[in-house]
Amino acid sequence: IARADPAKLTFSNPGAVYEVDLPDEYLPRMLDWDKTIAEQTPEVQAAIAQMDLPISDPSQLRGQDLYEELQRVTGGEAEDISEWMRSAGIYGTAYEAPEALSGRNFVLFDPDIAKILSRE
Repeated sequence: IARADPAKLTFSNPGAVYEVDLPDEYLPRMLDWDKTIAEQTPEVQAAIAQMDLPISDPSQLRGQDLYEELQRVTGGEAEDISEWMRSAGIYGTAYEAPEALSGRNFVLFDPDIAKILSRE
């Protein structure tokens, strides 16, 4: 999990805090947890359209609801759904941080897309 000011992220691993760069080209390919599929970026909508979804009309589902519904109907683990989305061109999820933290949070399905800038 990472917080960002759009392309720089920080995240912690037990005992370490990293500052990473998330290339701009990946930002529009993040599934927004809080927006409906109809409100997602064109890149995410196109990726979802190419997926053979076992859901008849996902357009009114929020990103989080779609992810959870895919887990439910396929019986897949979170890692399976994340890999399925990554293979379709969705590289992670984005959501608003709680008010006390402010900013956007990202969960990356492929951590290799982020470049580590520093580690504390």
